[in-house]
Amino acid sequence: VARSLRIVRILRIIPKLKSLQMIVRSVIKVLPKLGGISLVLFLFFYVFAIIFTVLFQDLSMEPNYFSRLDTTFFTLFQIMTMSEWADISRELQQYYIWAPILVCLFLVITGFIFLNLIVALICEAMVELEVLNRKAEDNIEGGIPDEEEDIGEESKGLNYLKLRNYLQEIAERQNEIESLLNTCTIIPNEDDENVASIIMNHLCVPQNQSPSREDTFFDAQSDKNLSP
Repeated sequence: VARSLRIVRILRIIPKLKSLQMIVRSVIKVLPKLGGISLVLFLFFYVFAIIFTVLFQDLSMEPNYFSRLDTTFFTLFQIMTMSEWADISRELQQYYIWAPILVCLFLVITGFIFLNLIVALICEAMVELEVLNRKAEDNIEGGIPDEEEDIGEESKGLNYLKLRNYLQEIAERQNEIESLLNTCTIIPNEDDENVASIIMNHLCVPQNQSPSREDTFFDAQSDKNLSP
């Protein structure tokens, strides 16, 4: 059994393929809605299972598809998947001429409405994720807008506002570095021509005062204090 479970490792390919990743994200997104639909579908199953069991459990069918409630559940699931539902319907018609109407009613409600509704939810989620991805790509190419667009709850997952604040912080840091460099003056080092000293103007004495012998400056390479 443990060896057979190794096949699960193939799921590691999902993050590497964008199409598979999109499908998985779509299914995860619609899970709450699928839970509600599954609950309603189970209620329909339970109601029809009781009806079919009460009406057809005493029929001399071989095999008897509706002898017990659990057997009826399995038969209804078979009808929902459209597997040999016509044969079951014709066999019931030999006993009750109206029986195919009941079978077709259950098939339409479960096989056509609910299953197609589940597929529609997944497709809708995929379309929404595709639209959000395109908007994210457009924002990256064209720049982050000044005001965050209202694109629903999914925009929170994309962290547009967090990304904008991060870029603004980088711009502020860059401005601080540029202003600091503008206050610096580079002078050659008399001891070594390949080494230059950086004078931090904002550390020097004001312009209306003359520097004294005790004023020192930072050497960029040797990390030593040089007297002017």
